[in-house]
Amino acid sequence: MSAPFAPTQRSTTTLVVLLYVCALFSGSAALVYEVAWTKMLALTFGRTTLAASSVVGGFMSGMGLGAWLYHRAARKGRNPVRAYAWLEIGIALTTALLTPVFVAMPGFFASIAPHIPNDTLLTLFRVGFVVLVLLPPAALMGATYPALCTALIHSRDGVGRHLGPVYGLNTIGAAAGALFAGFILIEALGLRGAIWTANALNLAIGALTWWLSRGARTRTDEVSSLSEEEAHVPSSLPTWVTATVLGASGFATLAYEIVWFRALRYLFGNSTYALSIMLVVFLTGLGLGGLLANPARRRLSLERTLGLAHVGISILAVGAIGALSFVLGDRELQAQISIFSAGVAQMPWWERLWIDVALAFAMMLPATLLMGLSFPVASQLFLGDVRRLGERVGAAYLLANIGSIAGSVLAALVILPVFGTIGGTRAIAAVSLGLGALILFHLPTSRRFRLGWGTAAIAAYAAALIGLPAQLPFRVGENVGAMKMDLIFQEEGDLATVQVWSSQEHPERRMMTVDGTPIGESEGIRPPIYAKQILLAHLPLVLAPESRSTLNVGLGSGSTLHALAQHPGVERLDAVEISQSVVNAASLFSEAEIFDDPRVHLEVEDIAHFMLQGTTTYDVIISDGKLGEGFSGNELMLCADFYDQSRARLSPDGLFIQWLPLGLPADAFPIILRTFTDRFEEVALFFEDPGGVFLVGSRTPIGRARSRTIDVPEIRQALARMDIPNTRALLSRWVADGTGLRATLGDGPITTWNHSLVEFAIYRSTLGSLARDRATNLALLLEAAGHSASNPFLEAGDPFLASMEILRRARLENARGETGHAFRLSKDALDLAPENPQAAAIHRELRQRLTGR
Repeated sequence: MSAPFAPTQRSTTTLVVLLYVCALFSGSAALVYEVAWTKMLALTFGRTTLAASSVVGGFMSGMGLGAWLYHRAARKGRNPVRAYAWLEIGIALTTALLTPVFVAMPGFFASIAPHIPNDTLLTLFRVGFVVLVLLPPAALMGATYPALCTALIHSRDGVGRHLGPVYGLNTIGAAAGALFAGFILIEALGLRGAIWTANALNLAIGALTWWLSRGARTRTDEVSSLSEEEAHVPSSLPTWVTATVLGASGFATLAYEIVWFRALRYLFGNSTYALSIMLVVFLTGLGLGGLLANPARRRLSLERTLGLAHVGISILAVGAIGALSFVLGDRELQAQISIFSAGVAQMPWWERLWIDVALAFAMMLPATLLMGLSFPVASQLFLGDVRRLGERVGAAYLLANIGSIAGSVLAALVILPVFGTIGGTRAIAAVSLGLGALILFHLPTSRRFRLGWGTAAIAAYAAALIGLPAQLPFRVGENVGAMKMDLIFQEEGDLATVQVWSSQEHPERRMMTVDGTPIGESEGIRPPIYAKQILLAHLPLVLAPESRSTLNVGLGSGSTLHALAQHPGVERLDAVEISQSVVNAASLFSEAEIFDDPRVHLEVEDIAHFMLQGTTTYDVIISDGKLGEGFSGNELMLCADFYDQSRARLSPDGLFIQWLPLGLPADAFPIILRTFTDRFEEVALFFEDPGGVFLVGSRTPIGRARSRTIDVPEIRQALARMDIPNTRALLSRWVADGTGLRATLGDGPITTWNHSLVEFAIYRSTLGSLARDRATNLALLLEAAGHSASNPFLEAGDPFLASMEILRRARLENARGETGHAFRLSKDALDLAPENPQAAAIHRELRQRLTGR
């Protein structure tokens, strides 16, 4: 073994640079873990904000505890670089060993759920178990911060020189990890592959720092020679003030993050890429702010820097939300940069992404720079003595993390629902302003100086508030075609902003949107959307009229649940809706009377959590997660894992039904179909003109040897208004069976929660590409029809059936731009079955396109 080298200036500089690089890449690995684990644990906890906050809280609690305990665990006189190497190796080993535990958790909790008496105890057990599992790797990650600080800082001057860069580079590395995980790793390798990549990174850091530790002195050698005066880190602020600042600024930082991420959805949408961009920009601002701590201390005292930083945060935060309000209120500007405008939706995905990056930096960077500056400055003022560096840095980290946990939970569960994005920003900015005032009040300066700065700060904050509206002017739903709509309800809940719009001409016609995406409509607004909502109820009950229990996944306007209740044989109507705001908004629709039906049991819960916590089986499960074009928020409900959970909750002859838009990307649509046919033995696919399909799955043959008559006048009338005069017309929409779909799709990948192949493809599509994709996807369905047996519900020579088959070919030709050919086919379909109202409607539509009248 080689002898330790003498710490020359050159070798010391090299060690510092390499440890800075390690801080950067260690932060990257940590964010890969956090992103991957949060998605993994969604199958255990669900995707509610409380569930996400529990996971983040467990992660941050472990990190804070690890940082706080580091100085107790590290042996006095131990080489701090080698201790850091052991930590990185430990992170790699514990994360590698515990990841299979996360994978097995859904099944484990499902097996014990029947033995725990109520949902509250089950939730507490899950939270406690996950926190315990997260604790070892998270504690090791948290301990790396004080370990790096003790390896680099050996004097009072070293505190100011290294504290900011360690924090800043580690946070910039976290931003890079979020970018790499969100854009490359998870899509290419899946969640477990992303974690294995981070494992390799931690091992590489551990190996490098182990090698570096051979020539590094122990910290005791450096610090023991310091006198009391040399070790003292001066601060004119009381310790309780800096401790308060550390905790409260951690609270404000996480609260700003949650509130602003919600606000920016009004421009960016809710795609995985957009959310990744917001996280990357936020962390980049924090990291760059940390790097500014050292230059800032050369211009102002640390105390004044910290006080002015928090005053600046409050003013810039209010200014940022005001700027966003201005953008949303300017129709011309919004049309150029909002994902909800047709012009932006037509852009290639990378152009949309660059718009998101520019807007996120413009809104968040100024304030986040000051937030990032605050932590290393407050930590230095909290330090007190270089000889207690590990203890005090760890305590500062713990205080900031405790505040961050409180900020993430309270912002989601209290601030957003009660105050909204604008009121919430005001409230959090008031906390920042209060911190600035607290610091300035305790500065050892004249009363006149403190009074002057305090007055100026309050005046600037008040000026920033001028002109702010009560709510952000998010008005995506005010025009539906030529129909003018009025906003009658808006609630910024913990998960999304829910709005209800009412037609100016026919106020009873209403539409519900979630973050700008329509999820439920009254009859009379857009017939295809309303028809989808109703047929999700009537189609499975026609196929299985003996069904007695149903589960509706997603509530929307309540129209599907209302339609199910019209079937007198149904005895239990369960519904699961993730958002309380949607439940509140549904009360404004005419179907709200369904909530008084004693058969209805509505639960506000995430579907993954709901499926795991019970054993009740259903004759029909209806999956109505919103899967519209460009909406990637419900990819879980397209995965094999969700289909497995649903299949386990079906009765032996039960039916599962799901609607898919035909305009999904052509590279994603066959993957979804393949996944569905892989999980259900029996499959029937129905086409609902003009743009969607119903997938029906079961363990047993679907709809055979079962009565399929409808005796309820209200149901017959509702179907007739949708150009479905009888069950014959409804069942003629059948296109293909599982055999035909499997023959057409062939072998290939399926989408799972570990490796989702759908969520990224949805964002990369454009309005133009989706139009082409409709033709491609419809052609695939017609090919599957050719490989399928004949329609199992109708006679082979039925003219109505033949008419519908011709109409599907007409739709394909029209989607390909061959309107003339499509028109002739529609004429053939109408001649074959003059009683087919859909043939007449399509024929009129195509004639109008050709002739303009």
